[in-house]
Amino acid sequence: MGKRITVLLFLIMTLTACSVEEVNDNESDDIVISLESGIEKYTPAMSSAPGLPIKIKYVADVSLNQENVYISVKSSNGSFIHLIHGQITPVEDYMELSEQEITLYWSPIEEGDLFDVTESRVIVNLYINDLENPKASAEGKIELNADNFYRFQNVQIVGAGI
Repeated sequence: MGKRITVLLFLIMTLTACSVEEVNDNESDDIVISLESGIEKYTPAMSSAPGLPIKIKYVADVSLNQENVYISVKSSNGSFIHLIHGQITPVEDYMELSEQEITLYWSPIEEGDLFDVTESRVIVNLYINDLENPKASAEGKIELNADNFYRFQNVQIVGAGI
């Protein structure tokens, strides 16, 4: 009786291990996008930063030299800029990615005017070869605290996978 239980447990463990391997193989097809800030707090009075940095990363089994990978970045208040070789470029509707990580800067300044932004919702969508159907999305929130510093908070994945 004891040998049967041992063999049965061995078979259950073996089947469970195979099932876990299959799940992990399927996860490699998933596309995940994440957002994080490179600094803890930001104010427009900081001279070394053009805005609050938002690092956008995605993980996917996609070759950037064979696929057209784009992101759209929207905020309910403020604007996004991209810093390329020391030059500030406003972020428009879609931006093509050449790497799996990019840093954009959020600023409460729009077209030269500083707005009274106490909160801004940030949504990033990732597109691969199709600008109508996002493959993954992520969301975050920027809040102005009592010390007049902006902080990036509440990062969450809205959608992921193909």
